[in-house]
Amino acid sequence: MVTIRDVAEAAGVSPSTVSYVFSGNKRLPATTVARVRASAATLGYRPHATARALSLGRTNIIGLLANVSLRQPEVDADIFMRFVRSAMFASSEHGYDVLIMGRQGDEVLADTLVDALLVMDVRMQDPRLPLIHGIGKPAVLIGMPENTFGLSAVDLDFAQAAQIAVEHLADLGHRSIAVLGSPINGGELSWVARFRTGALAAAAQAGIDVRFHDVQDGVTEFDRWFEQMIAREPETTAIVLHNVQLLDSLLLRSRARGFSIPGDLSVITLAPKERMSVLYPDLTILDLPGQQMLERAVDRVVRELSGEQGGVIEFIEPSLQVRASTGPAPVAGRAFLSSH
Repeated sequence: MVTIRDVAEAAGVSPSTVSYVFSGNKRLPATTVARVRASAATLGYRPHATARALSLGRTNIIGLLANVSLRQPEVDADIFMRFVRSAMFASSEHGYDVLIMGRQGDEVLADTLVDALLVMDVRMQDPRLPLIHGIGKPAVLIGMPENTFGLSAVDLDFAQAAQIAVEHLADLGHRSIAVLGSPINGGELSWVARFRTGALAAAAQAGIDVRFHDVQDGVTEFDRWFEQMIAREPETTAIVLHNVQLLDSLLLRSRARGFSIPGDLSVITLAPKERMSVLYPDLTILDLPGQQMLERAVDRVVRELSGEQGGVIEFIEPSLQVRASTGPAPVAGRAFLSSH
């Protein structure tokens, strides 16, 4: 492979001069530039794209920083990849590529390969944010922590989304609702906290009961939780899932127990509607608009790369797609009560 030293030797100059010719960081005599370029062309030398980009201080790469391990039960690989794909498409429209980054803590500070950051999996108390703010590069959060540290943020209005779901069920006569997710490692995700806040506010307004449950993924774990819920909270007539991976377990266990949906148990799932409408056409969906969230986040970070001020907060209005999995509450939760 031809190196910069080979070109320098052929042109009769130093390696640093060859570097200056291709980076443009130093004015050189036209004859020197021409000699270097001629030698490079003869030898078939091509400057390393990354090295040249770094020398110019711009790479045209946006980093997508994710803080979730695939071992964590709340990870849904399909939904995550939809987020990634949306970021890639939106970034390419602006002439940028996307680099998926799994670095944590101080390691983020050492990464000079990206021009800007999109930050996913934001925690309510997120230790990455002051570090990211200190980098001095544009960064947009996909999530809304307690303190953004002056960074811009784009997110679904999860508090309002939960309110819409609970209000819908309350209007149908449900008086006891279970909100079901999975345990989270490493601190509470901001959207989970905001979803809980919205659900509690709507429940207090309607004078109904909303209870929150953390359930491990897996058929055995879910079946154990389901049987315990029937025994301890037989008045429950509706479930709101904010971890879509639990949906199949819920449907299977309900069917095995002889419960009708929505006759005995109404179900709402937080998930991307374009995905769920195909797989579960009868399911009432609280839309998770990943494509819209990433498009707006990319647009914001590109604006800040162009010089616009950061610190912009943008909430996306939620949407509930009402279908056949929600209906009027059974009298006194009769299915659960009659199962004993």
